[in-house]
This record gives sequence, C-alpha cells and structure tokens, in this order.
Amino acid sequence: MLVENSPDLIFRYDTACRRIYTNPAVARLVGRRADALLRKLPSEAKILSAGEADKLMQMIRQVLATGRPAESEVECLGADGQLHYFHNRYAPEFSAHGEVVGVISIARDVTERKQAEHDIALMSQALGKVHDAAYLMDDSARFLYVNDESCRALGYTRDELLTMSVMDIGPGWTAEMVGEVWERQRDMGTVQSFEAAHRRKDGSIFPVEINANQFEYDGKIYGLALVRDITERKRIEDEIRALNTDLEQRVLDRTEELRQQTRYLRTMIDTLPMLAWLKDKESRFLVVNQAFASACSHSVDDLVGKSDLDFWPREHAEAYRADDAEVMVTAQRKTVEEPFVDACDGTIWIETFKAPILDEDGSVLGTVGIARDISDRKAMEMAREAALAEAERLARLRSEFMARMSHELRTPLNGILGYAQILLGENRGNERQSTMVNVIQQSGEYLLSLINDILDFAKIEAGKQELSLSDVLLPRFLRNLAGIITIKAEQKGLVFVCDIAADVPAGIRADETRLRQVLLNLLSNAVKYSERGQISLRVTVLEPGRLRFEVQDTGIGIDTGQLDTIFQAFAQAGDRLHRTGGTGLGLPISRELVKLMGSDIQVISRVGEGSTFWFDLDVVEVCGDILADEQHIAGYHGLRRRVLVVDDVNENRALLIEILSRLGFETCEAANGRACLDSVEAQTPDLILLDMVMPEMDGLETAHRLRRLPGFGKTPIIAVSANASAGDVAEAMNAGVNVFLSKPIDIKRLMVQLAVLLKLDWIYALPETGIPLQHRLNEALVEPPLEEMAILHRLAQEGSMRDIIRHAAHLEELDQRYRPFAAQLRVLAQGYQSKAILDLTERYINRIATIQPQIDIDEH
Repeated sequence: MLVENSPDLIFRYDTACRRIYTNPAVARLVGRRADALLRKLPSEAKILSAGEADKLMQMIRQVLATGRPAESEVECLGADGQLHYFHNRYAPEFSAHGEVVGVISIARDVTERKQAEHDIALMSQALGKVHDAAYLMDDSARFLYVNDESCRALGYTRDELLTMSVMDIGPGWTAEMVGEVWERQRDMGTVQSFEAAHRRKDGSIFPVEINANQFEYDGKIYGLALVRDITERKRIEDEIRALNTDLEQRVLDRTEELRQQTRYLRTMIDTLPMLAWLKDKESRFLVVNQAFASACSHSVDDLVGKSDLDFWPREHAEAYRADDAEVMVTAQRKTVEEPFVDACDGTIWIETFKAPILDEDGSVLGTVGIARDISDRKAMEMAREAALAEAERLARLRSEFMARMSHELRTPLNGILGYAQILLGENRGNERQSTMVNVIQQSGEYLLSLINDILDFAKIEAGKQELSLSDVLLPRFLRNLAGIITIKAEQKGLVFVCDIAADVPAGIRADETRLRQVLLNLLSNAVKYSERGQISLRVTVLEPGRLRFEVQDTGIGIDTGQLDTIFQAFAQAGDRLHRTGGTGLGLPISRELVKLMGSDIQVISRVGEGSTFWFDLDVVEVCGDILADEQHIAGYHGLRRRVLVVDDVNENRALLIEILSRLGFETCEAANGRACLDSVEAQTPDLILLDMVMPEMDGLETAHRLRRLPGFGKTPIIAVSANASAGDVAEAMNAGVNVFLSKPIDIKRLMVQLAVLLKLDWIYALPETGIPLQHRLNEALVEPPLEEMAILHRLAQEGSMRDIIRHAAHLEELDQRYRPFAAQLRVLAQGYQSKAILDLTERYINRIATIQPQIDIDEH
C-alpha cells in the first residue's frame, strides 16, 4: 500500500533490463497506463531521450553485474510538457540462493532543487561580472556568498569571507547597529543607499557606497548588498570642494576688483574731453560720460534708458539711429562727421567713431560711440579750402600769364632761329659765316632754354612734365653743345675740353631737347663758377646701352653742407661774386628731367678745387647713315605741292614761306582761321601749316571746321604753336591735326613730317668739296712733318679743338697733299674726339720716328 501511494517513482527491472513493475506515480507523470510501460526496455518506452535511456540502461546493467547499489540523475519529459529531474537509487534484488534476479529503482523528483541550483549558479555568474563588491547575507548578517570583487577589495579569500559577517569588515559596527539597518530596510521595502567605511585585511580603512536590499526565499530573509569603493570619488569631491572654496574666494576678489575697475572706468570716461556712450540693440543709452550729459544739459541718470529721440530734433536723432543700425547690421566700424545740437553753444560739428559690441558668439549686443568737437578744425578746413581755391585761381592766372609770355617770347625767337637755319643751309661753303650763324642759332636756342626753364619748373610743380623721344645724332648734338660752351669758356679765359669716347654710338634714342637742357645747365654752371683752369665734358660707355655724361670744372667748388641745397628751387651756391644771372631753377629742373629719364644727377666737390657732376643713362642705340643726316635738302622729286600757311604773325608766315619756297613748294597764306576757311576751297592745298593761337578764330576751331568741309577730311594738317604742353597737343590731335610742332620750328623736323605726310623723296645738295667725306676718310693719308704732328699732339693734350681746326687749315695751305689728313683731323675736332686725335697723332709720330731722327715732343 505504501508503494502504491508513494510520490516517488518506483520501478522493477528483470535481468534483461525490462520493466516488470511501475507504481501509479509513474503513470501520472508520463500520462500513460501502467501496463503500457511494462515488459519494455527504457529506450522502448519513449519517455526518456535516447541519451538518458542509454545512461539508465548502463546503471541497471552495472547493478546487475556488481550486485551493489548505485545512484544517478535522470531527465524525463512529463505529460505536462515540462522537463523533470529525478535522483535515482538503484538496489539489486536477490533470490533465495543469493543471486541477482532484478533491480529496484526509486526516483525522487528534484526539479525544484535543480532549478534553485541553476538560479544560484546564474546569480553567481552575474555577480561575478559586476564591478562592485557583492555580498549575500543571512538574517544574522553572515556572508553566504561574495564575488571576486569583494575578495579583491578587502584582501580576503572567498573561504575566509564566508566565515565572516558584516561586523567583521565594518569598523565600529555592532550587531545592534546592523539589526537597526535590517529593520529600516524591511520597513521601507526598497533599496537603501548610504555611505560607510570598510576595513581591509591589512587594517586600512576606505570609504564605500552601499546599495542594500532584503528579499525572502524559502521562508527566510536574506540581504544583498552591492558595495563600491568611493576612495577616488571622495578624493575628487575633496578637490572640487577645495576648488569651490578657492573659486568662491576668487569670485569675491574679482567682484571687488570689478567694482574698483568700474569706479576707475567711470572716473576715466567722465574725465575724457570727448563725448562717450554705450547703447543697446534698440539704441537706448546704457552708459554715458559726464561730458555727454553736460552737452545735453541732463544728468547721467536721466540719459540712461532713453534714446536719441528723447533729446534731439527728430532729423538729427534719426540720422544718429541710422548710423547705429548700419554699424550693427554690417558689424563694421564707422566714422562720420555730423552736426550735433549742443545745449550751450547750439549746433556744433563733431567727429563720431562708432563700433559694434559683439558677444563671444559674434552676435551684436549694441554699439559704442566716441565723439569729439571738430568745429575749430571745420572752420580751419573751410578757411583752407577758401585759400586753396584762391591759390588755384592764382595758379590759373599764373599759367595763363606764362602761356601768354611764352607765346610772346617764342614768336620773335621763331623768326631768329628760323632764318638762322636758312642761313646755315645757304652758307655751307663759307665756314666763317656758317660758324657765326651757328653761334646765332645756338645762342637763340640758349635763350629759348631760359624761357623753357620757367615753363618747365611750372610743369614739374604740377607733375605734368613729359619726355618726347626721338633719334639723336650724338656727335652733332655734342658738337653743337660744345660750340656754345666754347664761346662762354673763351670769354672767361677757360679751356673747354669735350672728350667723347671712341665707342660712343653715333645715334641714340632720347629726348634731345631735355638732354641738351640738362647738359647746357651743368656746363653753364661750370663756366659760371670757374675763374681759371678748364671745363670738360666727358661721354663714356659704361656698358653696352649705358652712357655716362660727366661735367667737370676747376672752379670754386661747393661746400659739403651745400650739396643738398643746390638742387632746391631758386637756390644758388657760391659767393655773391658768382651769384649773378640765372633763375636758380637750372639744377632742380635738370635733376627732375634726369629722374624722368630713369637716372639721377650725382655730384662730388671740394672747395677751391672744383666740382664734378655726372649722370648715367640707359639708351637705345639707333643705327643709320650718319653722314646722310648732314646733307642739305635742295628740293624733292615729283609734282609741285601746294602748302597753305596760316598764322596771324607776318614774320612767322614769311619765314615758313621762305623755307618752303626754296624747296620748290607752291605756297599761299592766311592771317587767321576765318581767312583760312574762306580761301581753302579755292586754294585746294595739299597740306596746311596751322598756327593754334590766333585772333577771331583759333587753330582748334579752324581744324574742327576744316575736317567737316567736303574734300578736306584727310588733308594733312601740321599744327604749329608756342604752347606745346601735353594738354595742348592732345586738344590739337583731337581736333583732327596730324602732327604738332612747337615754336621755334626745327626745320629738320618739319622736313621729316613733310616727307611722311606728302610721301616726298628729297633731293640733297652735293657737298662743297668734290670728294665725298666718307671717301676722304677712307683714302690714303699723307702725313705732315714730325714738327707739325708734335704741335697737333700738344693741342690734343690741351683739348683745344678750335686751335686744332685752325692748324688743319694751316696744313692745307702748307701742302695740298695734306688735305685728306686735314679733313679727317677737322672731322675729329668738330666731334670733340680728343682721344681719337691723340691716337692718330701718336701713331704717325711713332711711324715717322722710325725713319726720321727723334725730336723731343715736349720742346714743341
């Protein structure tokens, strides 16, 4: 009866391992009848898995074979679909003879125990993974479980801790204190967190944070605590606490500093002699200084929180607010000059500086402004503007006066220089007359240069000076220059030496007029400030394309302290004896002209010994037939051309007509622009020479009207005027003229333009001598006697070109065979090629010395 009612599963197996009995508990578990389970092997009943059936068979065979009891655990799937765990005990069944005739198996259900063991293992695994120390305790606070972190934190082994309680690791904790904590936890029913201290195995104490809770299991109360070492946190908290204390003190100190700074700033802005303020985004005053408040006749407190509309006329207030808005929108500073209504003095002028106030993120907080009274400056500016307007008016009057004087002075010079050029062409065979006429021409040009000095200085002051480049025949240019200076030097008993290096190019591209002006000024000053000795002009080649022009004298010299002042306008160096003549503009103008050429004038000087001025120019060498430039134009090939000369001055018309008639041109004339227009259709000229400054109708208006007449749209027009500024030239070209020539007219330039505009082929007059110069230079030379060569050698050493030319004439009279030698000598002397003459004479002297007895050259 006990077997039938037992909750355990009871089985009997025969020696073949087949079931021969099961109690009712087995049928209830598997949900089958008991007879369905009998006379079957464990694997045949289908209530165990194949693996479990094999384990059961092995245990039964073991007991049958050994006759000793055994135990095992078996898993079985119940009728409820749940997996059940059983603890089996196997006992052998013996016969009367002591033989094993079967096995009795009693299986007790241990599913709940297995689940508990699984849960405990799972909890242990989980608690072993947490970073906090975990403690499981019974109701007497003894440890039932501890994880690895607990062991590490306290320094005990797990076995050691499982023999200990909370009181063993809590310094000063008693059973009563722990009991009170348990009571509070039970009453609260929630996790309780608190801080405490733990003692390690080595006796050291460390702070911990405990999260504890209670739970009931199997009718008993257990406690679970998670403990975290908060030593580092406590250290950080202490540091933060110390930092907070320090920060609070610093805030207090800084607050006091800011209060002081505020007082300083308040005092400073109130002391400023300017108006100062701060505004918010709505242009309301946040801060104003005392000067601003006084200007408005209000207190500082009255202004704060108000806007410009509350104190000033709406027109001014809106302008101030518009400036504020612009500064805030653009985030840019702004400076304005504006009227300000001062409460005491009425409207004054102020210069206001406004800037945006930006937050750290770049957003605009408002504006700051500072203003100062500029009424006095405004009054000065108005006075200055009035004075400037008056100065400009006077400058215009001066320019108009200078233009009139230029025209009046250039007009007679036009006749003088024009006829001098004609006479030079007619007297090419008479050297004496040609020399005198050449002096007239060069002196006239020097007079013209004095006039130009005054005009040039005015242009330089106005920044309107320009260069006009042309092809310059350098030997002729320097020869003409030397002719002028030679006369001046001989008048004072000075020797003039023109030393031109043999490798100096024959032609360069330069502004001939300005280069002549500079060199004439330097050479004239050398003569002016010298009483004895010599003046020299040296031209050398520094490198290809770079020339040095050097003027040296043996005059009074210049004190070192005056070297800078000599280039100032109207300044003249030297004593009163030498401060005669001149405008005092020569050197300043010369320096500015040389700067325009890309160089500068340098000077060295010693008082009592003399001075040396020089400048270096970068030049472009111009190739061409040098001798052709010296040829005289006698006429032109082709049909006769008609030229209309228009000028209100009779002498000017007569000069141009004389020049043109000699070349074979048909000429007609008109005294002004209106007469030109009245006669031009009847005359049908091929070219018109048109003066720009005339009464009734000037040249500009005449040119405009000529271009509108049928058939005269392309007729060449050459403008002629004494006013030759860049503006005058531009106006003339815009009016329709083809070429602009300045007075006095350079006949050679006029010839060039006539040839270009009328496409002429000139006829040149033959030289006076029957032998071309180039041929004469190349033919075999018959050398004069050694005595004559010695004289020439001495003259060349002295640099006396005029005496060499005279001695050349003496050689021609001495013997006709010496004419080629004399001709070459004259060419070299006229070109001031002193080194070339020295080389020539020394070469002949050395050659003759090998044949004739040596003669001491120094005796001659």
